[in-house]
Amino acid sequence: MDTELAQFATYLKFEKTVSDHTHRNYMSDLKQFQRYLMEKKKAMQWQDVTNITIRNYLGNLYNHHSRATIARKLSAIRHFLHYLVREKVVATDASELISTTKQEQKL
Repeated sequence: MDTELAQFATYLKFEKTVSDHTHRNYMSDLKQFQRYLMEKKKAMQWQDVTNITIRNYLGNLYNHHSRATIARKLSAIRHFLHYLVREKVVATDASELISTTKQEQKL
């Protein structure tokens, strides 16, 4: 799992040319997701990740993070899984069926 994350980090930096801030946050978010998968024994390979796995992970975040943070973490997961499909590491993108949470609006 670490190899794919390292390759994605390189892809973000040199092909997508995202900002350093975006790069740092995406990689941090993905490493947190990877830790969750390993600790909960939900997936030992990226192919094992399902939309239910992602939903459970995001559900665990609701008590501790803002909606904006959760949306960013979902965005990182989506971009990563899309990359894995493109690279033929996984057959399908498990995040496709997950909708983004509505952002909080201040009055």
